[in-house]
Amino acid sequence: MMSREADIDSLVAPAAWGAARADVAAVSPFRLADAPAGDELVLFIEEDGTGWVGVGSVLRWAAGAAQGATVLWAEVAAALKAIGGEASGVRAFGRMVFDADRPLDPFGAEIPAASFHVPRWLLRFPPQATFGEGVPEAWVLWSATAGPEALASELDRFRAWVARARRPERQPVVRVVPDEAERADFERAVGGALSAIARGEARKVVLARPRYLEAKAHLPVRRIFEQLARRAPGTSRFLFVARDGAAFLGASPECLVALDGRRVRADVLAGTCARAAEPAEDARLAHGLLQSDKDRHEHALVREAVLAALAPFVTQLDAPEEPTLLPLPNVWHLRTPVAAVLASEAGLGDLVAALHPTPAVGGVPRETAVRLIGELELTGRGYYAGPVGWMSADAAFLAVGIRAAHVRGNRAAALAGAGVVAGSRPDAEWLETERKLAPMLAALTEAPPP
Repeated sequence: MMSREADIDSLVAPAAWGAARADVAAVSPFRLADAPAGDELVLFIEEDGTGWVGVGSVLRWAAGAAQGATVLWAEVAAALKAIGGEASGVRAFGRMVFDADRPLDPFGAEIPAASFHVPRWLLRFPPQATFGEGVPEAWVLWSATAGPEALASELDRFRAWVARARRPERQPVVRVVPDEAERADFERAVGGALSAIARGEARKVVLARPRYLEAKAHLPVRRIFEQLARRAPGTSRFLFVARDGAAFLGASPECLVALDGRRVRADVLAGTCARAAEPAEDARLAHGLLQSDKDRHEHALVREAVLAALAPFVTQLDAPEEPTLLPLPNVWHLRTPVAAVLASEAGLGDLVAALHPTPAVGGVPRETAVRLIGELELTGRGYYAGPVGWMSADAAFLAVGIRAAHVRGNRAAALAGAGVVAGSRPDAEWLETERKLAPMLAALTEAPPP
């Protein structure tokens, strides 16, 4: 069942919460103190570099199984609109698992199928301050029925927490956990997908795999996130730390869906090749990707499915016929931007339910591909490849949670996937996942950038 709770003994109705602006001195988002014990933490860096830090929660929503993405988004939007005071900048942050019928992370732990929350303390850093130091906009949420003394006390606690900014934790030595069967298992799964495609069961199946790492000490996820965020400009970078300390972090180049009023945008991202350090060779590889029949076919499948999924809920749907190149630090992607206007009777939940999972992370047809993924992949994906992002009262942004890792204590599982279509080769798909894993592995081990 859908549940809604607050960080208090009994639920306070959304309208009873107010947001107050708080003045704080210049600080770095990566140097803020740990969240108070038992509070969650979220860091989110938008594509333009705007940074957000949220601590704790005053409202929380959790959904089990695949029931009602539409209900989840509608409840969050209604609560945000009901918050009083200086609430225009307040956001809810959250994520959803890839497969709601298999809500297991790569370590085998069961996790909420969907979880969104409104932070108790929220800071917004302009792009020029996110990777340095600056004066953020800040909001403190408080129970409007508790009186001005309660607000004053909450503001004092918030300012004291900001003032405890500290140096980052030291990074322990992180090693890759050896797994001699890792490549063979993945290539065997690719073979299974190719057999299903040859039988006519599917046109595309996206298979993912984890790379496990461990350290002798607790992994400092905020330090790792800073490393990752600096290496991935232009992506949507996210870190969620749950109350039990489990973390999910990543740097996604792919927008699942974004809303600004009624304006809708989405990405079609499929087709990948390596990059090269030498400019002429890099240009040759990019040109080869644009001319690749296999990659163009894979991209066309995703474009066709995304447009078909959006069509019932939007008007003025527009997408270029030809893909363009998206350069990332270690790979080129084929990309098609999609724009539309949300129909008056539709909402964000309709778009999420229609789009997720896209063929870029699931396959075609969707239900068959998800079933094959469950049969062929050896571990749960958790939040990898699920929607991850934020909502405000009149806007939303959800990335596809790729180029990501789950972290529990001293263990990490970085994940990457590759799209299998007719003509795919198991060895080539393995190499594609290796390239996609590289930025996260470098951040986890603090390897020098290439």
